[in-house]
Amino acid sequence: MKKSILIHGLPKDDFYRTLSKKNSYIVTESRPDLTGAKVAAKKLADKKLNVTLICDNMAAFCMAQNKISKIYLFYEKKDKNNLLCKVGSLGLAILGKRHKVPVYAYEGKALRKRATKKEMIYLMGKLIAPKNVSVYKELTDEVPVKFIKNK
Repeated sequence: MKKSILIHGLPKDDFYRTLSKKNSYIVTESRPDLTGAKVAAKKLADKKLNVTLICDNMAAFCMAQNKISKIYLFYEKKDKNNLLCKVGSLGLAILGKRHKVPVYAYEGKALRKRATKKEMIYLMGKLIAPKNVSVYKELTDEVPVKFIKNK
């Protein structure tokens, strides 16, 4: 796999028109609702772009293997200090800094703020965790703008 641009979050529809066939793209699955797999990866594939889908927790491995050239995060809200992004974005920004991978942020689609317990313990209709566990259901991160290249 050549170096790719990592996409995490949900771009607005017009963003996809800016992408080039010269690049390859890695999309995180975006658990628990799998919007990365269902929406972002599908739109890239429909445009006949080179896209690879990864589990959310594979991004660090890809960076350590020098497979990521840059990271694109998508936010719902922005203030002078932080961006409100899809959960997992803060970790990607920190990893980007650690691995010297630039992080860019673009306005994206509105974010769901919380998941349901059912979404967290089931995957595609199959129970994946005990029903009596507690779940943390937040679906957003605040990413400090200090991590973002295109402030």
